[in-house]
Amino acid sequence: MLRFDPRKEGIERWLGSLEAAIMDVVWDAAGAVTVKSVWRPLYDERKLAYTTVMTTMQRLCKKRLLTRERVGLSYHYKSVDADADSFMRRQTVYVVRSLESSS
Repeated sequence: MLRFDPRKEGIERWLGSLEAAIMDVVWDAAGAVTVKSVWRPLYDERKLAYTTVMTTMQRLCKKRLLTRERVGLSYHYKSVDADADSFMRRQTVYVVRSLESSS
């Protein structure tokens, strides 16, 4: 289970703002994405370094929100969840289970 902050809205209840922005780009893409294809729209918006996006995507893999496969010289990333709603449903189940087990 990821951290949970009920004061925030949407997927930012579980993710930081950059992680949430990256996941939104991944979910909006048709199929697998590269770091470069995620970085470009984020750069236009936030002027982020390529390596910042790359490191954050690697961390999202460690958190098991993204999977990656090496294709040639780059990695292609896919989301574990089909969309933001699926992600939030899965995380909500974890929150409820943790509350039930602590009672």
